[in-house]
Amino acid sequence: MIIFIFTIFITIVILLITVAVIALSHKAFVRTRLHSLSTASQCEAVGGVGISILCPSPTDVATVVNLLSSHYPHSEVVVALNAAEQPNLLSLLKIRYALTATPSAEATVYRSRYAVFRRLVVVATNAEQEDELVDLAARSALYDYLLRVPSQCTLLPYAICRLADTISAAVTPVHSITTTDQKVLLLSRGEWRRRGGFALDKSHSRVYSDADITEPLTLDCYDEAKHALIIERSRYNFWDFLSLNIMKYRNKLLSLKK
Repeated sequence: MIIFIFTIFITIVILLITVAVIALSHKAFVRTRLHSLSTASQCEAVGGVGISILCPSPTDVATVVNLLSSHYPHSEVVVALNAAEQPNLLSLLKIRYALTATPSAEATVYRSRYAVFRRLVVVATNAEQEDELVDLAARSALYDYLLRVPSQCTLLPYAICRLADTISAAVTPVHSITTTDQKVLLLSRGEWRRRGGFALDKSHSRVYSDADITEPLTLDCYDEAKHALIIERSRYNFWDFLSLNIMKYRNKLLSLKK
């Protein structure tokens, strides 16, 4: 009888220890996953120049992920979309970045509950025209410089820093910058107001710009087959994380080299 009770006691202790280990591992996984998805920036700002990236109706989540991948600190991504036409994209963004809604007169603005995702702002509205969506995004933007990008855009890693360098190095105030990709246009907030917004602005010619960047800032300017290949990290879950740590603990982790 004593042996039986002792066996039950040991079993209960082992179960409690196992549950505690799994709980601690799950907490570590959540923390690791949160930091791996973090949109917080990792490099110094140039002259305190702040840039808001405005993207109307992005084609998919990958476009938003790429825009957020910029490590320039004083930058944010403002996505504007039609909630009725892109409900799946809106749902994916809400789940991926833990977005919460703040209704307003013109649209519903979504921001994350977590500080690491605060560089993303999603504006959901009923507007259908791309220019109207960009203007709604501009009204919800934080910074003084507004960078308009097309709905399917892959910015190169140095793109935002290159724009900030141009603004910071200019002798006179910069109000507009054109680029090799004519669909990528940067305006100061004052210039955006002077032109009546993107919806009324018809002066996209390089003649009206204070600066022109002739080097490519988007991947579209490259031949992907020859110059670059983008590989997105595969998804992993808690059990993958736990198995990886067990393998590391047991010295069973192999080095994978191509």
